[in-house]
Amino acid sequence: MKSMKEQNKPLLELLYAILDALKNAPCKYAIIHNAEALEEAISGDIDLAFDVNPVTVIYPILQNLQNKYGYRLIQCLHYDIPHGYYFIIELNKKYLHLDCLYDPLGISRYHLSTEFLLSDIKSEHDINSINVKNEYVYNLIKRALKGNLTDSHINKICQNFPNDDNTLRAIEQWIGTHNLNQLKELKADNPDKVRSTFKTYKQYIQKTYKKSNRLQYVYGKLQSTIRKIKRFIQPSGIFIVIVGPDGCGKSTINTQSSHILERAFRKTWSFHWRPNLLPKLGSTSGSSNFSDNTPSQHSKYKGLTSYIRFFYYWLDFVLGYWLVVYPKKSQTTFIIGERYYLDILVHPERYGFSCPIWFIKLFSLLVPKPDITILLSADPQQIYDRKPELPVNVIAEQIRKYTNAIKGWGDSSIIDTSKSIEVSSSELVDKVLNKCAEKLKKKLK
Repeated sequence: MKSMKEQNKPLLELLYAILDALKNAPCKYAIIHNAEALEEAISGDIDLAFDVNPVTVIYPILQNLQNKYGYRLIQCLHYDIPHGYYFIIELNKKYLHLDCLYDPLGISRYHLSTEFLLSDIKSEHDINSINVKNEYVYNLIKRALKGNLTDSHINKICQNFPNDDNTLRAIEQWIGTHNLNQLKELKADNPDKVRSTFKTYKQYIQKTYKKSNRLQYVYGKLQSTIRKIKRFIQPSGIFIVIVGPDGCGKSTINTQSSHILERAFRKTWSFHWRPNLLPKLGSTSGSSNFSDNTPSQHSKYKGLTSYIRFFYYWLDFVLGYWLVVYPKKSQTTFIIGERYYLDILVHPERYGFSCPIWFIKLFSLLVPKPDITILLSADPQQIYDRKPELPVNVIAEQIRKYTNAIKGWGDSSIIDTSKSIEVSSSELVDKVLNKCAEKLKKKLK
């Protein structure tokens, strides 16, 4: 098995190619931190500061390099400030994250302008990075506002305390004279004291920033609101549905695919059958879905009771999408639903519905559709051997019904799970990544 360093080598080569192209770009740039250890930093975010809108510089470079390296640009997330962008690039199921910042007013989360970060930059081995003193100020403010100080963060802060007057004055402007004197006395061997003191710094920075930079503060809040509205209108997440008979591998492929796609999105989330906005009907309301472990071929509810239950769960699909699924989608989440409403079209008895199919199809028109629908299929005998709950002929009939039902439910396709789980999961992941790349290409036109 390849080491992590070997696995990340293609990403590292791509990163160096991007940095090399930036040398000839009409901009000033610098890596904000960890420029001296890119082999390690590449497994996280590569933070870059620019003196221009990053999209005007980075996007053309990525387009020019795409044919050579064969990667997919799958995300370009706009955050908080007018020109803050987060690019996610996929290469061989590995991901390069570029956090690109242009903030001349200092209205980002950490309040430091890119003009400050790019002052007196250093260049080693043809790679630009911010100087050590500015990096210290940046990390100090970032850790104070973000919190979650690790022992490594504390060691860097305590062991690299600056001694030049310009840097000390810059720090004093942010945390005040009293807090600066405290900072001088902090020791790495007392991490609890450091963490407690940094909470005080956070309060001081937030209070003084709001007071002395009212216009920037209000403008920053306004930009954040606008960004959230845009993200809601054009969600950067993906919602996919996987269907298929019991034994086709839905849960296993769900788990494996979600793991592979973790770094392609900010979050991953999955649900079984319905969004679960409404509690389950019946005494065991804590369960997340209605289906029994063994699928029934006959509905246990008839007449009015069946219709009432149907309307109740149908409402969960409709309202649950807009109140549960869609907000997560707007937060760059990979959402995978097993079965979804499609399963009712194929096997309504499983859920206790005895409504006619035409009736169920009619109400499906108001159920929001996923971006992608995947039917997991295989030879009926093979599925039966994996999970012998239904006769082979019933499994074959369900596959036929699923094949017809998935049409019109987003981009639909069939994956043959008679291959290995790894191959099937990889095929599903490719469909998701291609969808992301297509959406982003239209967005950036």
